[in-house]
Amino acid sequence: MNLSALINIVMYKAYAEIKAEISRTYLGLLWWIVEPVLFMLTFYYLFSVMFDRGGAEFVIILITGLVIWKWFGSSVQTGSFSIYANRYLIQQICIPKIIFPLSVVMANTAKFCFVFILLLGLVNILGYAVSGLWLYLPILILLQFFLIISVTLFLSVFVSFFPDGKYLVDNCMMLLMFLSGVFFEISSLPDEYQNVLYLNPMAVLIESYRSIIVLEMAPDWGLLLEGLCMSILVLVTALFLHAKLNRVFPKVLR
Repeated sequence: MNLSALINIVMYKAYAEIKAEISRTYLGLLWWIVEPVLFMLTFYYLFSVMFDRGGAEFVIILITGLVIWKWFGSSVQTGSFSIYANRYLIQQICIPKIIFPLSVVMANTAKFCFVFILLLGLVNILGYAVSGLWLYLPILILLQFFLIISVTLFLSVFVSFFPDGKYLVDNCMMLLMFLSGVFFEISSLPDEYQNVLYLNPMAVLIESYRSIIVLEMAPDWGLLLEGLCMSILVLVTALFLHAKLNRVFPKVLR
């Protein structure tokens, strides 16, 4: 299958998944707003009300971290299990298995773009003016998109061969969420902690979004470049595994 046909299938499947998801609920498209709002309100109440960490800046810092993480977390958790979830179809039809995790990523990306636009509108309402630095946001989105694809493709191979790995992925993602600076600013920690936490590309991305949106500062391009190099390494490994194991998947998926 050539690249053009693969892209067309991925895009169509992503569209079909979004359409099916909307049709399964009474609120339909409104859930794209309601779900992240409920998600953010839960953590806002926990940290801002119960732990008394208030202030408009903290609200934006928290919500920005949650929106950015939600895209990564939901894509990786669902996408890593996507090949195994479609095992019965895979055993009947010979198609590139990479289609399944890629379509999950594309569907979640569409939802993220919708929610991210709402986030930028909220930021503006709360008094944070649009600045020229916002032109860097598409670069951050592309870097995160590349990271999500890399990690999702790699883990989709792992979970296909070790189905119980889904539970390991879910728990690791929960731990990673708390280590990615979603609920705090890594830049406010001592240097020795920053050096460790910034090894996580998602921590760097979340801080970069906040630097642009809240602090009106350019991101640290050096750290972002390190994250890109890590993503490239993971992606090359994942593509190699998918190419080598494409015909093996039906034999191990039971």
